[in-house]
Amino acid sequence: MYYQVLARKWRPQVFTDVAGQDYVLTALSNSLSMDKVHHAYLFSGTRGVGKTTIARLLAKGLNCKIGITSKFCSKCANCLEIEQGRFVDLIEIDAASRTKVEDTRELLENVQYVPVRGRFKIYLIDEVHMLSRYSFNALLKILEEPPMHVKFLLATTDPQKLPITVLSRCLRFHLKALDVDQIFHKLQSILEKEEIVYELQALRLLAYAANGSMRDALSLTEQAIAMGLGKVNTVNVNLILGILDDEKPLKLIEALFTKNVAYSIDLLDQIALYGIEWDAILAELLSLLHRIAILKFLPNSLGDNRYIKYDTELKELSRKISFNQIQLYYQILSVGRKDLMLAPNPRIGVEMILLRAITFKQQERIDETPICHHNNIILKNEKDLMPKPSGRLSNISEMIDQYNTEKFSEIPESISKKEQKKIVCDEGVDIYKPLVPYVNSYKKELKKNSDVSEKKELMPEKFLNNSTNINTVLSPCIDNTKREQYAEWISLLIRESQKRDVWAAQIDSLELPQMVRLLALNSWKEEKLPHICLHLRSSHRHLHTVLAQKTLVSALSQLLGNKIELSIIEDDNPEILTPIEWQNFIYKEKLEQVTQSIAKDSKVQVLRTFFSSDLEEESIKPL
Repeated sequence: MYYQVLARKWRPQVFTDVAGQDYVLTALSNSLSMDKVHHAYLFSGTRGVGKTTIARLLAKGLNCKIGITSKFCSKCANCLEIEQGRFVDLIEIDAASRTKVEDTRELLENVQYVPVRGRFKIYLIDEVHMLSRYSFNALLKILEEPPMHVKFLLATTDPQKLPITVLSRCLRFHLKALDVDQIFHKLQSILEKEEIVYELQALRLLAYAANGSMRDALSLTEQAIAMGLGKVNTVNVNLILGILDDEKPLKLIEALFTKNVAYSIDLLDQIALYGIEWDAILAELLSLLHRIAILKFLPNSLGDNRYIKYDTELKELSRKISFNQIQLYYQILSVGRKDLMLAPNPRIGVEMILLRAITFKQQERIDETPICHHNNIILKNEKDLMPKPSGRLSNISEMIDQYNTEKFSEIPESISKKEQKKIVCDEGVDIYKPLVPYVNSYKKELKKNSDVSEKKELMPEKFLNNSTNINTVLSPCIDNTKREQYAEWISLLIRESQKRDVWAAQIDSLELPQMVRLLALNSWKEEKLPHICLHLRSSHRHLHTVLAQKTLVSALSQLLGNKIELSIIEDDNPEILTPIEWQNFIYKEKLEQVTQSIAKDSKVQVLRTFFSSDLEEESIKPL
């Protein structure tokens, strides 16, 4: 008796029998119902998802004797002949075996003739991407303007290989790979109709192994039926697929978490007796780790049906182990799977991967006690405190300010001012040493900028907002003559600001560390003795520390001869200027005076009139 394989016997004969592909079936059914059928269709997708099947069903809908419909009878002569593959007006072409242009031309010679039996002459070209370039060229014209009685149905697993000129002439439908549940329910339905005994776990394994292909799933099912003498059971399916039962991978995971090397090797010895694929073992372990990671965050999630009976054990494992450790194991196993082919043999590769996972430990983050000590004081780690340079010239002193502010924020009051300014490590290394490479890089950048154009020379206003230490500010990239000029000019601005602002003069007479001085210079003072309130600009809030406030209280009390109370608040009121803002104001005032003086100069006016030139005010410097 002739035996027909399951894939052919149970090929869908109506649209409703097709598993998945809902959007494709809906579009085709509506087109047939409205009698608006395109002249060329392209079905793409992986193997075994229904490309040829849907094309044949579409041919039925076009040539059924009851009319163009999505609900064809499947009983008329045309429908039956299409099912049996002998309908004269359905020409099926295997493009993989007929790639030459001569074959294509031979077929197209008959396009002009009307159908013999059906309503349309349909050309079904399977694996159309295998055609040669010349064959595609021969198809172009007929695909664009075919006769009214001709329809083209193209099927391919690799649409990227088709010329764009062909793709643009077709209505394209991409068929998706079937999910596990769709394959599982279809297999269950077919086996029940075939009256074959099966185990649900076996069908689930077959559905997973099919990788989205219904034809692959049916082929594997037939193999399982033959091996089980008409029954589909889990043991035989495991042997066919070369995979383990669920219990051994779970035991391997437990051995991995408990770091039991001996038990792990013993389990691998048992696995080797089954002749299992070693790559499949790693894949199974990765799936279990994924399930454990999901249960770590979502304990009540349903997840993978394969592991339902082991959910209790998996939940227990997820509670015992940290997520970081799960991620570490997953990373080691996934990377090791890539390197498995490089091992002397797969067994050795798997053993080494498991040993690596057992011996490697996730390094926990700890609050390290850093390098620098002073008596009983422990300072923070240098690298953590070191701010990253932003690349802008104006930010160098902000970087130093931030570094020093964070560095000394925890130094007690008992240390003297000189010790506060500089604390030396046990090894005798200056804690400012990490700043050196950053400062040097800024010097190089300044030097580079100064060489490009004279317009980029450093002007005094570039520094007044950040520091009053003239030697530090002017050291990069300025020659000695200009440096002396700028230093003299900035000193003049500072003296002038002290004449106009009493608070600026008081700051100059105070003995303060640099960071505390910057705090004072960026604040304006409100005094009602014995209480003093400093209004600090919000852009310099990082300078306000407990230590800085105590230092200011001590210095002001010593200057005024009475103990004072100091409060510091943030205030951006532009009507009252801070000492540094006074310096900027004076500089702009002087600059405007110089500019007006030059503009009114008789010689300059003659030059401007004679040469029709303009005064470039940006180049004027009040030196």
